[in-house]
Amino acid sequence: MSGFKVFAVAGATGKVGKAIVDELLRVQPELGLEVRIITRKEGGNAVKDTEELEKRGAKVYPVDYDQKPTVVQALKGVDCLISCFGATGFGLQPLLVKTAAIAKVKLYVSSHWGAPMDEYRYGLTHMKIKDEPMRLAQEVFHLPWALFRVGIFPEFAIKFPLTELNLHTRKAVIYGTGETPNSWTTIPDTARYAVYVLTHLPLSQLKNREFNIEGDRKTFTEVVKEYVGKYPGEFQVTYKPVEVLEEMVKKSEGKDFFHALMIEYATGRVAHDPAKLDNKEFPEWNPKKVVDTL
Repeated sequence: MSGFKVFAVAGATGKVGKAIVDELLRVQPELGLEVRIITRKEGGNAVKDTEELEKRGAKVYPVDYDQKPTVVQALKGVDCLISCFGATGFGLQPLLVKTAAIAKVKLYVSSHWGAPMDEYRYGLTHMKIKDEPMRLAQEVFHLPWALFRVGIFPEFAIKFPLTELNLHTRKAVIYGTGETPNSWTTIPDTARYAVYVLTHLPLSQLKNREFNIEGDRKTFTEVVKEYVGKYPGEFQVTYKPVEVLEEMVKKSEGKDFFHALMIEYATGRVAHDPAKLDNKEFPEWNPKKVVDTL
């Protein structure tokens, strides 16, 4: 067991943050956890839900990110700080690392929750900001860190219009051959896995570690076939070369984030090396398959 009893979550109202909080509160009675929600005093969504969160067993700590002492105070006594910031909050993570180190937090979980890419191409170069917190934690503040690489969230990619799958319209555009596999993990399964290892593995097996997990492994063509198998009927698929995406990204001068990400989907760079998966760290983990989410 990690021995962690006090958890704090920043970015708790986003899709991943809410799932993490839900899972922490689910196991709270059994494990005797304290769950803190770190949110902005002004404009923080969690502040609006303080009463409901407290009824469920969480403690809400409003902070002013411009006043570092308020963040340090909220983190005093915390064993594990889990960052679930979305893209607009990535810039706050260096502050979280610094304040966590001052407050003597034992483990910082960085808001990565994404693809197993070690190189950022095309319009994704700005994603390097996601790696800076780990560098600061390890090299500057000597704060143990962890992160989770999950592949693609099916709830996001399949329903998001820019991916052009549009399954509910029974039309899809697939770039490339459609035969390149990607790793997929649902948001609730990601939360279950993360909370399990953070509460069950010793710190020695958590610190400065990337956890590579995969709920399912499917190509885009297979996803469409599974949808049609589940909902029979005519379905139109159009295949386009990856070069079409590359041209769109080029014209945007690197600002077209979503099509740059789709290039990675189409070329298989969002697939884990099966030999490097860490699914085994949660022996009873039974993640959903993509077809279960369709």
